[in-house]
Amino acid sequence: MTLTSINTRGFGAVANERFVQLIDWMDNAAPLLNFPTGNIVGISELDVANVELVPGAASALYGPNAFNGILLMNSKNPFDYQGFSAQAKVGITSSDAGGSNPYQLYSARYAKAFGKFAFKLNASYLDATDWAANDYTSGRRTQAVPNPAPAGQPNFDGLNMYGDESQILVPMAAVAGSLSQALAGNFAQALGITPQQAQALLAANIPKLPTLDIRRTGFKEEDLLDNQDAKSIKFDGALHYRINDNLEASYMYRYGSGSTVYQGGERYALRDFSIQFHKLELSNPNFWLRGYMSQTDDGDSYNLSALGAFVNERAKISSSQWVPTYAGTYAGALLPTVLQGGTPSTAQIAAAHAAARAAADKGIPQPGSAEFKTLVDAVRKDLFQRNPPGAGFVDNSRLYHSEFGYNFRDIIPVTAFELLVGGNYRQYDLFSDGTVFNENPDGQGENERIKINEYGAFLQASKQLFNQHIKLTGSLRYDKNENFDGQISPRIAAVYTAGSNREHNIRASF
Repeated sequence: MTLTSINTRGFGAVANERFVQLIDWMDNAAPLLNFPTGNIVGISELDVANVELVPGAASALYGPNAFNGILLMNSKNPFDYQGFSAQAKVGITSSDAGGSNPYQLYSARYAKAFGKFAFKLNASYLDATDWAANDYTSGRRTQAVPNPAPAGQPNFDGLNMYGDESQILVPMAAVAGSLSQALAGNFAQALGITPQQAQALLAANIPKLPTLDIRRTGFKEEDLLDNQDAKSIKFDGALHYRINDNLEASYMYRYGSGSTVYQGGERYALRDFSIQFHKLELSNPNFWLRGYMSQTDDGDSYNLSALGAFVNERAKISSSQWVPTYAGTYAGALLPTVLQGGTPSTAQIAAAHAAARAAADKGIPQPGSAEFKTLVDAVRKDLFQRNPPGAGFVDNSRLYHSEFGYNFRDIIPVTAFELLVGGNYRQYDLFSDGTVFNENPDGQGENERIKINEYGAFLQASKQLFNQHIKLTGSLRYDKNENFDGQISPRIAAVYTAGSNREHNIRASF
């Protein structure tokens, strides 16, 4: 509810990394997880001056990540918009999965100018219940399998179920020795032979059973999530100083914190996730010089897939407990038919799988029980000190960005052409303490911050023709990331504008 994904061109996704969202020219993407943070740290409705949508590739002015387009969200200048305003919105959200829940949004803004100085303050609060994800019948990670296993199959990986992601392949020939030893006593008594004879007989017949293709029993999202809260608390303030009529300096601080569920490569429950910005800017109509930094804090956020997997491992270790129990029960149910020279029927195999899963899952706390809640909370908060690891992740990352641009309109007559140049420098300063990235690749010492530097520069020229009905634009951009070769991005475009009110536009670009 607080992470709106916007797209203008191809590559549809829940979180569109190729579409750049800029808040007062600050990239609002979280530097570690690389997703646009949307309205968690967005502009309050009361402070929105305008929103500009730039469809298609626009890498020249906005950087190499602008494959799909740009959303420029600009806030109100306190010199131009003064006074106090407040807003309250209440309502109800309703869905079959989550029922009906209250929705409330409150915001306030105050701005004042004193001669050459001006300031503004904004605050907003959103409290709602997020949409519930409860598809427990569809498969998810199908990989090379065209049709995912339906619910109830031994290798089912539910869409909104967690802990069932890892495929477990058990070649029966590989475990024939251990299983024959474990089952020998029961079969010796049933067949009236010695345990040694039974073990040899079983060892010869267990390899005839097909390879087990199974997964752990997953947990429903509704059982693992601590809550369905969709909350956002935002605060920002700015100081502006007009050096003269055409030159303005400003400092802005922006803070946003919220709780929601983010869908990326995994499902992340963001809990008190926050990001803050600091920005300094000097600008006039022909140039800008700005620098900003953003810093994220994960709060108590966690990964739902990891949570399900680690709850399973904490309840019963796969390699030494769950899988041997499953394989032994499965083989024990089918071996009588195999020993008689028969082939197990589909019904017999299904019954064997059901019995094996029931035996393997025996003793694992049931969702809804106090024991299950205690186990989930302990894994989520990593009370076991990563043995197995906790499902929470660390995000103490920063992004530093500086850029400049200059328009030569006062030097080159607009009637000739328009020339714009600029450049930027950016540093990613990432730290997840080993929970997202391997920050200790050599296995020696402590996890260290990952710093990645990149820079770029651009030149863009444009020309108006035929009484401004045709505009030709050409740009050239160079970008260099320290881990990749430099990249040159050329672009040319032509826009034809027609109509008495210039309401028709045709664009061609390469």
